[in-house]
Amino acid sequence: MKIRNRTHIRAYRVERGLSLRELAAMVGIGRMEMTKIDAGERQIDEALQIAIAKALGIEPKEIDDAVDRSGKA
Repeated sequence: MKIRNRTHIRAYRVERGLSLRELAAMVGIGRMEMTKIDAGERQIDEALQIAIAKALGIEPKEIDDAVDRSGKA
């Protein structure tokens, strides 16, 4: 299952005063990958959604605004 984020991750990140680099480091991914996620250009899997939510101090469902259950990336 792939999870498409839209603007929720960016909104939560900005609200918490985190840079892309800071959030990427907290989650354990590269800044460029986080940039694509933040912009909604990259789908994330459930494990990464949970890691991002934990880093932002929110529940994963709060950034799960569109779930692609077709199995396509």
